[in-house]
Amino acid sequence: MKSLAPSLAALAVIGMVPAFGANIADDLTFKPTGQIQARVELGASGHDDGGNDYNIYNGTNGSNEAVRFGIRRARFGFEAANTTGWKGTLQIRAGESYDTSNAPVNGSAGLPSATVPSSLPGNRVVELYYANIQKTFKHDDFEHELTFGLLKPFNAESSISSTTYMFPADRVVAKMIETRNVGFNYKLTGMNNLFRVGFAVLNGSGTGYTDSTDTSAAAVGTQTSGETNGPFISGRIEFSPTPDLVIKKKMESYAGAEGTGVVIGFDYQDSIRQFNATPATKETSTLAFGPDLNFHMDAISLTADYRWRRASADSVQSSVTPILDVPAQMYDVVLGYAIPLDAGFVIEPAIRYEQVMLDTDHQGDPPAGTTTAAAAANPYSGGEWTGTTSGKQWSMGVNFYWNGNNNKTQFAYMNYTGISTSNTNYGNAAAHVFVIQHQLSF
Repeated sequence: MKSLAPSLAALAVIGMVPAFGANIADDLTFKPTGQIQARVELGASGHDDGGNDYNIYNGTNGSNEAVRFGIRRARFGFEAANTTGWKGTLQIRAGESYDTSNAPVNGSAGLPSATVPSSLPGNRVVELYYANIQKTFKHDDFEHELTFGLLKPFNAESSISSTTYMFPADRVVAKMIETRNVGFNYKLTGMNNLFRVGFAVLNGSGTGYTDSTDTSAAAVGTQTSGETNGPFISGRIEFSPTPDLVIKKKMESYAGAEGTGVVIGFDYQDSIRQFNATPATKETSTLAFGPDLNFHMDAISLTADYRWRRASADSVQSSVTPILDVPAQMYDVVLGYAIPLDAGFVIEPAIRYEQVMLDTDHQGDPPAGTTTAAAAANPYSGGEWTGTTSGKQWSMGVNFYWNGNNNKTQFAYMNYTGISTSNTNYGNAAAHVFVIQHQLSF
């Protein structure tokens, strides 16, 4: 009987699954969501500006593995909603690649910290990814959406689900503007999705504040009193030129779906006064804005982004000159052409070009009063694609859609090249890799 009890319990849980997905109390519904992206990377190679071997997986000099397996996405969660416009979202993730915040930094090799995302050994920690409450009000042709909790603001990155990406790596602009934190987001949708406007205020990413009571020798007389981390502010507007061109759900790839649509957007993000410690030694602010385009016409899918960005990192000690003031420009264009086959699935050749240009006056040549280590603390360091240097990347691939974007296999070749400046020869740096990835999402 003891061995029978666990089996009966398991059967009871299985029997409850249909009921769990159905209406509860005739008003509340639960929907499970999940996404898995498993991949293998082949033939990775890289070298820095001096011709030394460069490991694209950990951002340091060294050889690359001929074959490397990884998990780019592993997420599971639930959405709960009722008929009065209330909705709750809970999602966790684990086993994914490192984020911008903790990627290794290489500021001297002329290469990004990592050309493509890959899981590092031991990085299997489960973390909360989304946890928010949403309320929607509808009035005539307008919909007001209020969201509070752990969320992403309404911007170019969050308005296109990563499940629809045409390549197994983010567009550089999407990666550079990705923000997820606790806060509030408001979105207005009008005239049957003809336009959408959003505004968000989230906690900043800083970890400290200045404190005049700090009595250390380095801090006395140099810190301002009572300053704390500022917020992250985001604003976005997007619209279709005519009602006939409305796209209700934006995607990087429409996997050959029939129809024509255009969405033109403009983003504004401002990370205000982020302190690095308590008491702080550095204050960082980052401003980014620019337009983007999402276009679909039957077999053709095209997405393009442009951003102007300025990051400034200042010492809170009055005796030290500003550490960094970096204006940057970045853009990307991704294009695919989907071909339906008689066998029932779709094949899509795709191509992408992306580039980041940092301030050529300061790249590789820190301002007076700073150190190489301080320059390496540049806010651009780390991440999936770009490091502390300017660069460009070509990607070519083929996607196989077995059941639209929910079940697809991606083959891609990615080639990164550094860009030389007046005082560096980073144009000699390069890296490339082949990636095969399969995605299953629900």
